[in-house]
Amino acid sequence: HPFMPFITEELWHRLRPRGPLEACITSSWPDAALEDTDGAAHDLFALVQEMVTGIRNVRSRYRVAPGNEISAVINLPSGREDVLSVLSEHHRYFKRLARVGEVTIGCGLNKPDGSASVVIRDYEVYLPLAGLVDVDQERGRLAGEIRQKEAFLARIRGKLNNDRFAARAPVHVVERERQKEKDAMAELRRLRANLKAWAEL
Repeated sequence: HPFMPFITEELWHRLRPRGPLEACITSSWPDAALEDTDGAAHDLFALVQEMVTGIRNVRSRYRVAPGNEISAVINLPSGREDVLSVLSEHHRYFKRLARVGEVTIGCGLNKPDGSASVVIRDYEVYLPLAGLVDVDQERGRLAGEIRQKEAFLARIRGKLNNDRFAARAPVHVVERERQKEKDAMAELRRLRANLKAWAEL
């Protein structure tokens, strides 16, 4: 323990009886027993982590308030009953870590109306957002941001296409404007992708 090693030492002694000369600070780091590892369990738990991350990303993208619970529908390919049982057993992780209220898990499930979706490996996670977000308001906000960014990009390109500017401005100024152009184009791609996602709700 980097700040309070005496607390770690005390806890270490309380976990089980220790000899008079045994001390945590002088003990060797324990070796992992490879025969005790379970690769399948590790992979399935990594899947749960990826799904939780995907749900959190959707919540952030669609601006779902942190205090609001959402539902999740996890669609599995046919023949993955092993994954179905594991996800069903550990559905509480979705509830606690991603603020998911009701979790529906099955094979061949349809995407509910008004749902956002995220693909994790071969699995699809649908998140019904009806009543949680104002779709029209968010579409309008994104459309307004796109118009502003397009106008900004047009001004930058007008400057870069001006022969007098290119001839008279210092090289670092021209490069800075080109970087602004690249950044604006990247931002426009992101905004348009977001608007497309909202249009699918």
